[in-house]
Amino acid sequence: MHDNKSLWGSTATIKSRDTLLNNIECDVLVIGCGIAGVLTAYYLAQNNVNTIVVEASGVCSGQTRNTTAKITSQHGACYDEIAKKFSESTAVAYANANERAITDFEQLIRNQRIDCNFLRTASYLYTLENPDVLQNEYAVVNKSDIKSRITTDTELPFDVKLALCYENQAQFNPYPFISRLSDYISIFENTRVLRVEDNIAYCKNAKIKAKKIVFATHYPIINFPGMYFARMHQSRSYVVAVKNAEHIGGMYYCADKGGLSLRSFRDMLIFSGCSHRTGETLHIDPYEYLYAQAKKYYPDSLLCYQFSAQDAMTPDYMPYAGLYSKSKPNWYVLTGFSKWGMTNSMISAKLVTDMILGMKNPLCSILSPGRFNMSTVKPVLNEVAHAVKGLSKTAFRIPKDSVADIERGDAKVVMYGGKRCGVYKSEEGELYAVSARCPHMGCALSFNKADKTWDCPCHGSRFSYIGELLDSPSQVSLKRYS
Repeated sequence: MHDNKSLWGSTATIKSRDTLLNNIECDVLVIGCGIAGVLTAYYLAQNNVNTIVVEASGVCSGQTRNTTAKITSQHGACYDEIAKKFSESTAVAYANANERAITDFEQLIRNQRIDCNFLRTASYLYTLENPDVLQNEYAVVNKSDIKSRITTDTELPFDVKLALCYENQAQFNPYPFISRLSDYISIFENTRVLRVEDNIAYCKNAKIKAKKIVFATHYPIINFPGMYFARMHQSRSYVVAVKNAEHIGGMYYCADKGGLSLRSFRDMLIFSGCSHRTGETLHIDPYEYLYAQAKKYYPDSLLCYQFSAQDAMTPDYMPYAGLYSKSKPNWYVLTGFSKWGMTNSMISAKLVTDMILGMKNPLCSILSPGRFNMSTVKPVLNEVAHAVKGLSKTAFRIPKDSVADIERGDAKVVMYGGKRCGVYKSEEGELYAVSARCPHMGCALSFNKADKTWDCPCHGSRFSYIGELLDSPSQVSLKRYS
């Protein structure tokens, strides 16, 4: 099996930037240099706002590098659910905003003459089980600006019970797109923000004073105020790209649990799926499963790439974009893209830009992080229950396994030297011991054998088997033991 490697990162390079070593001031500080941060900073810079972007690692080194890169208003079966939770007008307004985002991408790409494999094509939501879900979705979508139709005719190598076609959607390669836009932005790489106090962000070697601060870190790194850890969870999904498979012109997403998502890129066909809450135990190897599905339908297919991505999921299917908290009028946030980061990044970036510029935006109330609906109370309580479970597991359960029980290429939580440790045993038999608690809020970590990472089931922080921080909200790596 291949090592995990970004498909997009292998197609283009993004020039490196310096690390911030001196204290600076700016009008707006954007924390995070994925597509949401880049779009926000670009639009602010185009309006002559003195903007600086800081990134803990490198440009496009986070979730954007492992996206399936679909620019679509097809977000699964979400609009009917939004209509039920809020209103049909809210669902239609959100659908129309996502549809406009596709045109916004196209205009940017044309104006900047970016060669990023941008292609207008149809996006299909299909089901093998429940046609009623798609009929209900179509009833709402049909009232929006999205051109859609019901069909059973697809390019898929298997029959479907029903498909909802969203016409004139798009796909692209995010790397050359971000590379071009980042040329217009002042960026500092390897500059992790460790804490933020009012209008000052503190990094390892410097501090940044800004009139306004935008958190575009995928998952918010500040717990209070905001309490986003109680209002979202993170979900992982897996991707394989294969050659020697039939080209598929459209994009496909399954409305059923455990279904496959497909799109083509150049001479490769991309399969994705196996979604699960970050930190939950996997009972199959997702890469082997997806590759087996590819071989099932295309026996001559050859594996080229495999990688995984993480998504912040909100209880009502819409992102949080706007004021970080009422108590912080100069802080802004973009998060909770719920697996549809391209269009949600665009609409969120434009909304936050408008707010900073003092302009009205019709989505302000719809996407407000402070929105409340009674239908979201139960999901929020579920998030709290997950956190309590993760904390109690750390506090009260004594691991039963020992180092001798660990197989090569796997890991377990053990009591080692009087400490609760996460111990990974390499294929060569070497041991790597780290703290088994997440530094974010102390939850018990679990091992993801597919990616060889320690993952937090409470809030989705991830660490390599040697303890290196991979994903927020944690801002520090795990403690290592000899």
